[in-house]
Amino acid sequence: MRARLFLAVVVVCLGTVVQSKHAGVHDGRIQVHGASLYYREVGSRTPMIVLHGGPDFDMSYLLPELACLSNKFHLIYYDQRGRGRSADGVNPEDVTGI
Repeated sequence: MRARLFLAVVVVCLGTVVQSKHAGVHDGRIQVHGASLYYREVGSRTPMIVLHGGPDFDMSYLLPELACLSNKFHLIYYDQRGRGRSADGVNPEDVTGI
């Protein structure tokens, strides 16, 4: 799966100018059902929500590989509940697939 994602990013990025300017990074938190979810936005144009894998990952491994897409998309990353910077105050038993 990771290899396919990487290949897709490379194909899209080949048409991207490496030094082109893109919107600055904006990050923050949003409250959702008692959890404080951390998010990061970069780029403009068409919005794209970026979901990290799991169960033990956060968004950090996606940031360097997807950075070139910010020239063509408004990327919205977030650490899912109980992971990364969205883990504070969340009990493991409160995180389910339901």
